[in-house]
Amino acid sequence: IPADESFLLASVGNCLAYCHFARREFSACATAATDAYRQGQRAGAEYATGWASFLLGLTEIELGRLRSAKEHGERLERCAQISPVQYLSDLSNLLNAEISTQMGDFERAAKLADRGKSFPSFFAAVEPIFLAIRGQARSQLWSGDTESARRTLLHGQDMALASHKPRLHRLLILEEVGMSLNGGDLAGAELIIARSGLRNPVPASQRLDNSSDPDDLIQLLEIRVLLAENRVSEALKLLRVV
Repeated sequence: IPADESFLLASVGNCLAYCHFARREFSACATAATDAYRQGQRAGAEYATGWASFLLGLTEIELGRLRSAKEHGERLERCAQISPVQYLSDLSNLLNAEISTQMGDFERAAKLADRGKSFPSFFAAVEPIFLAIRGQARSQLWSGDTESARRTLLHGQDMALASHKPRLHRLLILEEVGMSLNGGDLAGAELIIARSGLRNPVPASQRLDNSSDPDDLIQLLEIRVLLAENRVSEALKLLRVV
């Protein structure tokens, strides 16, 4: 692509960043998204800079850099305010809800998640759809409505299967298991694992090298279950692998 085609370069950069994020290659995601943001600024395209800010914000959350994530959330919010593209506002709400969750501001997180809950109905990208469904479920859980939270996750899983999104389906199952573990329901968590075909524990030699979603999330889930079962030494062995 010619060097003066800034919008196209920004679009390619965002696509690369998205792929790296999905593969949990966060440093590579940050590099590609930073370049996409720079090219988007040159092109004067809020759409491109907004997506780059969204991906950079998610990456910084994963790396534990919440102050930086908040800066990207503010950038995305500014893009959304001046852009005619409606779903940039939803991306902003979803990212800032996640940041608020990580910072312990659950009331604000619930409000922002509620604003972004319509996202799955009109856009197909897995990451924001996952954040929208998870955010709604967590908001319901925080309000004390555990059953509605579970129904939201199950509905999301059905939608993921119907729309041929296996990675979204797996991510929502992991969230459902995590919800059970957080509530002290080990038996429920093990039932979900058995129902969904998640193996617990899986020896390192038998990891799914070609699975459609990141194995380390499943490994972390295995560790949480082992700890809940008080199998600390086995959990420690898996932690060393991760």
